[in-house]
Formats: sequence, structure tokens, C-alpha cells
Amino acid sequence: MFQRVFLIVACFCITFPAIAQNDTITTEKPKYAIYLELGGSGGFYSLNVERVFNGRFTLRGGYTYLSSGRGGFVELPKPIVPLSTSILFDFGNNTSFAEIGIGGTLIGMNGKVHVAMVPIIGIREQDMSKRGAMGRISFTPFFLPNEKELHLWGGVSVGYGF
Repeated sequence: MFQRVFLIVACFCITFPAIAQNDTITTEKPKYAIYLELGGSGGFYSLNVERVFNGRFTLRGGYTYLSSGRGGFVELPKPIVPLSTSILFDFGNNTSFAEIGIGGTLIGMNGKVHVAMVPIIGIREQDMSKRGAMGRISFTPFFLPNEKELHLWGGVSVGYGF
């Protein structure tokens, strides 16, 4: 009798698909990141949005606005728009990456738009298997082709991947 009941229950259970808990908040891979960068491609600071493709390639756009007061020593640029693309190289744990990329920063100053070429070399901490915090330290020298000047620069970023 026990064997028949066990067999019927087993057959009944096998015919229905298993339903597991779906927790999209912790298991969905981040496709976007929003972060504040101090220094870096945006000059003194920038607010950035980044699109991550396949957990490896990134496209980024940002915005900075600096206001120079009258009587200042230096005419500061007004709007600054950093744009870049990078490749992330995994150190093997899917949370630590070397980042290498190239970008252009549009700088509005004195009614003209200047373009700075900005290479990006850095270290990034972000768990690409789930949503969460991200951080980055990068070396981002500016090259101004019109002025033929190179400015050594770097930045620190803190944000959230979602």
C-alpha cells in the first residue's frame, strides 16, 4: 500500500514543473551605473550615467557645470560633457576589473567648444552578477589638441549599478 501511494505521489510531483523563488533584485545583472566622479574626465567633478554591455564594454556620458565668479583669477569653463567608452578586464572574481578606455570631453569656454582627448586607465570594483555599489580609481590625463598640451589628471568615482 505504501509503495503505491509513494509511486502516485512521485508521479504527481514529477509531472508539475518546479517553481523556484524569483528574486530579481539580487540576481539581475546591472546594465547601467550612475555615479559621481571627483576629478576624472569631467574636470573637478561630474555626474555620469554608464551603460554596461555583456558585463565588459561600457559607454558613458556625464555632465559638469562650473561657474566662475567675477573677479576670479582664472576663467573657469561653464559646461563640461565627458563621453567615453571602456573595456573591463576581469581579475577572475567578477567584482574587480582593470578598465582601459578612451573618451572625449567637450568643454564650453568663452563661447567656444573645446575638445579634450582623455585616455582612461583604472581599477574598478563592481559586482557584475548583481545590483549594488560601484567604485573606481582612474588615471585620466587630458590632451588638448588645439593647444598641444597634456595635463596629468585622475579621478575617484562612487555610484550604484542597476
